[in-house]
Formats: sequence, structure tokens, C-alpha cells
Amino acid sequence: MDALFAPCRAWLEALRARSHLQNGRLLVDGDFLDCNWSNSYIVNGRCVFVDHEWAWHDKLSLTTLVIRNAYSLIEELEDLGDVAPVLRGKVRRPVTTRIARSLGVTTTARDFREFSKIQARIAEVVFGERYAKARLVIWLRLECPWPLLWLQGGKRKIRLLRRLLQRLVDRLSV
Repeated sequence: MDALFAPCRAWLEALRARSHLQNGRLLVDGDFLDCNWSNSYIVNGRCVFVDHEWAWHDKLSLTTLVIRNAYSLIEELEDLGDVAPVLRGKVRRPVTTRIARSLGVTTTARDFREFSKIQARIAEVVFGERYAKARLVIWLRLECPWPLLWLQGGKRKIRLLRRLLQRLVDRLSV
């Protein structure tokens, strides 16, 4: 895992350089919310941030940003078949924690709560999702995904059943 995320160390160091210690936590300005791995480039060993579309109204924990990036990566890899085994797993919190640990970052329950609050608020403001629903979905994906998997499977079965019933109705109508 360490080798896989080695390129992210320059990203982390660039954010650490812009952080300050407050109550035992490294914080960065909310302007760094969108300084994701996908919005960063390594040039001559230094991290360059691009595409600052989003900002947060408050300071952000550096650990929360690490969690946000790891979570987003896992989300993007979810449907790919050929993913490194260390990045697989339906329960996302352990994988997220391992990614953070590979960067030398220790995560806490507080960091995951802060992440889920911020991510749910973003979903509410940007995508119009209900905050409570977004929080629940994030928690389920992090801790206990089986209800989501069950619901997804149920939706597929309902769509299949609808198609079969429609075909039956179409045949009987002829």
C-alpha cells in the first residue's frame, strides 16, 4: 500500500506546509476543499494544485481531506474489475484507514464524522440531495454496506420484473 500511494505524499506535504496546528489537529483553510488528488500534479517533486472550483466556509482537518480523497478514490474504483486487492472491500472505512496510514496519517472516529458531515453538506448544496439521507448513505458505505447492496439488488429485480410483466402484457394484448 505504501508504494501505491507514494505519489500522494507530495500532495500531503504541500497541504501540511499550508496548515496550522489548532487543538492538536492540523487544519487548512476551506479554500483547499477541492485540492484533491485528481486536481493536483507533481512538477519537479512539488505539488501543484489546479481547478479550485469549491471552497468550504470553515477550516478543514487535514485528516478529513485525506479521508475525503481516499473515499472518493474507492468510489471511483468500485465498478472496475481489475483493482488491487488492498483497495477492494465493500466496507470502505478499513480501506480508507489503510490508505491514510500508508501516508502516515492516523484517523479517528471524529475525523470520519467530520468527513461525513462535510460530504453530506456538499451533496445537499451541489446535487440537491437531502442531508440526512446523504449522511446515512455515507455512513452505510463506510461501516455497513449490506443494506445498500440489498436495496440495489432489489431495485434490479424490480426492474427485471417490470420488464417481464410488460412483455407478458404486450403478448396478451396482441
